[in-house]
Amino acid sequence: DWQALPKSTPINIQVLVRRCLEKEPQRRLQHIGDAIIEIHETLNLPAFVPPVTVSSVAVARPANQRRMIPVAVACLVLTAFASSLITWTLNREQLLPGNVSRVSIQLPSANRLDFWGGHRPLVLSPDGKQLVYVGKGNSGKTHLFVRSMNGFEVKPISGTEGAYLPFFSPNSQWVGFFADDKPGECKLKKVSVSGDKPVTTLVDKKERFFGGSWGDDNTIVFSSDDPTEGTMNLFQVSANGGNPEPITTIDSTKSEINHVFPQILPGGKAILFGVMSDMTFNKCHIELLLLETGKREKLFEDILNIKYSPTGHLVFGRDGKLRAAPFDLKKLKMTGPDVQMPGNIRMGFRGRFTPFSIAGNGTLIYIPPAETCTLVWVADQNNLEPFAAIPDLYLCPRLSPDEEQVAVTVIDGKGSQIWIYDRNRNSRSQLTIEGDNNVLPCWVPPEGERLAFSSGRRVKGGRQLFWQPVGRSGEAESLLQPSKNVHYPVSWSPNGRFLAYTESTLDTWNIWILPMGNDGKPGEPRPFLCDEGSNEVSPMFRPTDDRWIAYVSNKTRQEEVYIREFQWDNISGGLEIPISSGGGTEPVWSRDGSKLFYRSSKEMMEVTIDPEPDIKSGVGAPQPLFKDNSYERGGDLPDYDVASDGRFLMVQESAPTRIEVVVNWFEE
Repeated sequence: DWQALPKSTPINIQVLVRRCLEKEPQRRLQHIGDAIIEIHETLNLPAFVPPVTVSSVAVARPANQRRMIPVAVACLVLTAFASSLITWTLNREQLLPGNVSRVSIQLPSANRLDFWGGHRPLVLSPDGKQLVYVGKGNSGKTHLFVRSMNGFEVKPISGTEGAYLPFFSPNSQWVGFFADDKPGECKLKKVSVSGDKPVTTLVDKKERFFGGSWGDDNTIVFSSDDPTEGTMNLFQVSANGGNPEPITTIDSTKSEINHVFPQILPGGKAILFGVMSDMTFNKCHIELLLLETGKREKLFEDILNIKYSPTGHLVFGRDGKLRAAPFDLKKLKMTGPDVQMPGNIRMGFRGRFTPFSIAGNGTLIYIPPAETCTLVWVADQNNLEPFAAIPDLYLCPRLSPDEEQVAVTVIDGKGSQIWIYDRNRNSRSQLTIEGDNNVLPCWVPPEGERLAFSSGRRVKGGRQLFWQPVGRSGEAESLLQPSKNVHYPVSWSPNGRFLAYTESTLDTWNIWILPMGNDGKPGEPRPFLCDEGSNEVSPMFRPTDDRWIAYVSNKTRQEEVYIREFQWDNISGGLEIPISSGGGTEPVWSRDGSKLFYRSSKEMMEVTIDPEPDIKSGVGAPQPLFKDNSYERGGDLPDYDVASDGRFLMVQESAPTRIEVVVNWFEE
């Protein structure tokens, strides 16, 4: 009975048993050495195994069954030996030096990894024997799930509804986590991994938490809100419960707003943590805090989380790669520069946060990069509709003025090109051919017969602006003189007379305006916003007139959305009005110009704007529309567009389906 085999039996072992049971000698396994090879290859297979179907097995006639009994017994012994070998290999306390192995753990679709909502959705136990991750089922509620690293079964941990940001106790027996019991009321809890003890609440009724760490002295350090300041600081509490005590305070003179993702270093003398200087994760860094003296030292820029490895390194993610820097735990000092490690990893929070975990036995787990993205229509939090386009790696979709076509950047292994999707014909065509780095299409109104875009063609070191006919033959023409600077087209005035674009010099991003003559030739560009010491990006003309431009500036040391009056004859003297509060990026106007949308750290926001009779009184308060963590963010450029019916065309990453495991990673 083939169905009697455990569903977790590796596929190679299933095939191996079949070959041993073949009734025809010439098709039967000939030597035990072949079996050993199959078993060793099984060690590197993904953990998920498809079930065996009866139809795939040749049924022997009764006359041959007795003859096959000895072989079947031998195969059962062989299967048991193979399973024991796999279990032993993944469960050894002392791994063989230099024996680095990489495997994949396929996650059950019914309990998918909550990558976007969980921030740090997975963690290894310190002994490397168990994996806990934040999963979300069809109910939409998160739970903690546990999987043995030498097994296949994934089990929910009772009492962990609404859980996020799990972390292990040093003895690997408990998991601390945070849970949203109700809106605006979060708790710090702990639960036994085995499930034999009830869930215990340690800290009650906080508005939000941003990471925790469990020390050797049974103290938990966590990030939470300070009700008196509205910021997030580090606190400590006994793992047995008690009153939380503050550890850090925000230094507003350094533009700090949050202290997040703490990690207690071995020995308990210091803490690593992230410092945020804006809510959009654009400005952040890692600091080391000495608990005895309170002294703080900045270690790394532009990252939010970091981990200490028993090899004596600080490990973090940057640009899709893990990096390791040597660190002296006794002296609490860096001893050398960081180096890049093999492999590609998935990152979040605009590339500032890396979900990975390291165990004391040398096992590393991480989430691989998204392989594809999908274009989707989003009406609200629960109303999604796939756009008729095959999954690919998309960037910055743009609807044509008549909304019948979509231009989008498609990235592949050879570079990036501009593609056009025809919504009526349900077809697509490639617009750009020359060069391998063409990005960021921008329709030219009012007819939409041309597209502007940025390209690295015909220039060394920079990116220039071009435009090209759509739907008819015609060469791409340059809009600017050759330069080593980087230029991105963002929006046209509704009559097509002016192009707002961004230019990057060595230190800053500025906004410029390019005029177009009646003959269709570009004129001399003028600076619109070129403030020293700050960046201005994402200039978006109001689509019903050319009087107002929305944009993003970090002049307050936090990215915020503004609108500014535009007059060509007085280009730098217009009225400026702030729109966002608490951080904002990627502004996009509604088609009728009555609303301005932008993205906060976690949500799509909406502001109503009525410029008549007084623009100052016509700007409404920002209102959240839906959580947008699962959609791609362009950062300096809007990575979405809005249709006239109010739906958002957005880029959605494929959900993580597997976890990568590196055994004996310390040897790398």
